Amino acid sequence: MKAIKYLVIFIVLTVLQTTFCHFIAIRGIAPDLIVLFIIYISMKEGALVGVFTGFAAGLCFDVYSPQILGAGALAKCVIGYLTGLIDERTLKIDDKYKVGVVFLASLLHDLVLYASIYSIPAAFQNAFLPVMIPTALYTTLAGGIYILIDSRRS
Repeated sequence: MKAIKYLVIFIVLTVLQTTFCHFIAIRGIAPDLIVLFIIYISMKEGALVGVFTGFAAGLCFDVYSPQILGAGALAKCVIGYLTGLIDERTLKIDDKYKVGVVFLASLLHDLVLYASIYSIPAAFQNAFLPVMIPTALYTTLAGGIYILIDSRRS
């Protein structure tokens, strides 16, 4: 039952990512809702589920750009695994630290993605300040809003 719920959430977030996020983009920078979804799933369900979710989500988005097939899957697998190590079933962390985890995971996702597409020096030189940091901040803002709503709900 959880898998169906997560699949529906993934489909809704994919539709929002490909349509709505373009309207709220600032200078071409938009929050990455799929990264937030992978972080949420992996922190709730663990590293193994996070890796498989990250791989599947990354592969779904890599199909749109076959020249870099696998780069998104790798980046999302890495953050799925690393954030899955913070398994909320066994380790409780404060909400303010979750916001930091979202920022670091989003930054790491973009770093792995750009480094696998180009090279590490080119990723730092061309994309770190103009793309990676703003995307990580915008994703963290969206994730922080969700964390605030989720903490008030529970």
